[in-house]
Amino acid sequence: MMLALRLFGMRFKKNLMPVRLIVFSLVPLLVYFYIKLFVDHTFNYSSQHFYTVSSISVITAVLATFIGIVGTRLRNFQVILVAFSYSSLGILFALRSLEMAADMTSVLIRFATPLGFLTSALWLLISSFPATHALAKLVSRFSLRLIFSWLTIILSLVWVLLTYPQLLTVLPARFFALSFWFSGLIMLLNIWVAWRYYQLYRYTKAPLHYAIIQSSLWIAVSQFMFSASTAGDISCWAYHGLLLAATLLMVWGFIRQFNWTYKSFAAIFSLNKGSIQTKIEAALSPKVRQLIQKTEQHDYYTAGHNWRVAMLALQIGEAMKLAPEQLHALAYAGVVHDIGKLNIPSEILNKPAKLDHAERGLIEQHPDMGYTLCQLLGFLPEELAIVRHHHEKWDGSGYPAKLAGEEIPLVARITAIADVYDALTSKRSYRKPMSHEEAHAFILEHTGSHFCPESVKAWTALQAQKQNILPIEEQVIEKRLKLTMA
Repeated sequence: MMLALRLFGMRFKKNLMPVRLIVFSLVPLLVYFYIKLFVDHTFNYSSQHFYTVSSISVITAVLATFIGIVGTRLRNFQVILVAFSYSSLGILFALRSLEMAADMTSVLIRFATPLGFLTSALWLLISSFPATHALAKLVSRFSLRLIFSWLTIILSLVWVLLTYPQLLTVLPARFFALSFWFSGLIMLLNIWVAWRYYQLYRYTKAPLHYAIIQSSLWIAVSQFMFSASTAGDISCWAYHGLLLAATLLMVWGFIRQFNWTYKSFAAIFSLNKGSIQTKIEAALSPKVRQLIQKTEQHDYYTAGHNWRVAMLALQIGEAMKLAPEQLHALAYAGVVHDIGKLNIPSEILNKPAKLDHAERGLIEQHPDMGYTLCQLLGFLPEELAIVRHHHEKWDGSGYPAKLAGEEIPLVARITAIADVYDALTSKRSYRKPMSHEEAHAFILEHTGSHFCPESVKAWTALQAQKQNILPIEEQVIEKRLKLTMA
């Protein structure tokens, strides 16, 4: 009976979310209709509109830009593109308020606001695509430059339209006559975004994904309010308030997703400085910590393994003088490289005897499983490459894609050495751990077959310099406790 009630409660809670989203979207719409029908009247509000909307728009643009910069440090595809979305919205709405205050042609008003809604919806839609998309690779390489390039384009457009509003006269009159259908398109785009992120949220339960769902629905409703209102009416203020609420909800989603505090900001911006442990801690969000904790609870032998692999891979990467973005990828993906094991039965993962052919085949699926999950969380291509390809071999006999040689991404080749070394020197139920010398000899013996010669050369250089390859056991335990108790 208790089990049946618990299952009913879980199912009810699961089905309650769509209802809650719909209710939260309909309430502001009902308030709008109440104002429209019973309170509305027209008044001159140019100065109030300028100060209020300009302030909200500038705050939105500044917050979004800052979040975008942080997103580049976290190397999170979704964070960067959501920041693009809200910075576009804020800047273009600032253009509208400036134009109204200057009493310019109403054509500019009708152009700037729909353009803000449209660009915002398009960036949000792109952010819901897998990070292996061509645009994600572009963002990965030029993320910080793209943010400032996009802001430059938008600000240039603002300056041109304010200086030469007559340029809009080249647009055919039909362009504005189709505003009803244009508004419908924008609303559909936002609803599509909400639907795509709802599918992601069902799997990830990430606060940022929930915030994007509700914010997208609110933006769709605010687009309807804008289309149905007349400038100067009290009801016109409703969509401004709803856009502000959508922005604040998005900020809440970021804070909840990454547990952002002053200390966490300091850690994020010190990623290229400090100890290896600091670099890894700066790369983690609470959601990732939670997934690592579940992986360690599910597979006994991964306890501490993720941390050690990330630390060692970072040391090799630093010896090879990799770019900061690549070092971040080694840290961020190193601690989640085995996350796909969550979908492998624990009795297979912890089996004390040798695995049979079927069990081995199931184990070899964990890189693809982890790759799928990390895509949903917004990981960029280099991090995804580590998760999916850390079991590939130089001679092409690895898994899951049978890549060979330089087809294997460099960061995955580096992680492969760290992963194998730690596995060989760790205790297993079916064998004793190797000594450092034995594991080192194994890596040298399999250079050119299993391991990348260039990466092994950096590994060997670390040995020659007598580097502290791994932290002592007490440090590992302390780090693991910090991780699992976070």
